[in-house]
Amino acid sequence: MKMQTVERGTIKAKDPVCGMQVNKEKAAATSVYKGETYYFCKPGCKTNFDKDPEMRLEEGPMGMLLMMRELILGIFK
Repeated sequence: MKMQTVERGTIKAKDPVCGMQVNKEKAAATSVYKGETYYFCKPGCKTNFDKDPEMRLEEGPMGMLLMMRELILGIFK
């Protein structure tokens, strides 16, 4: 599934973890999985993706609220 759009000459991608639109040229982080490059708005999204890329791609973006919940709960584990 390609998660990119062209907007005013800038190629953007959808962060597969939180769902935010990311400018590919200014992405905070990237990962390559099965030959596809994924772009992230924050290093935390990359970390989350890298733990289980297959699950994240299958389930789709969890949105910022669920991501923040997961990050906060992860701190206390």
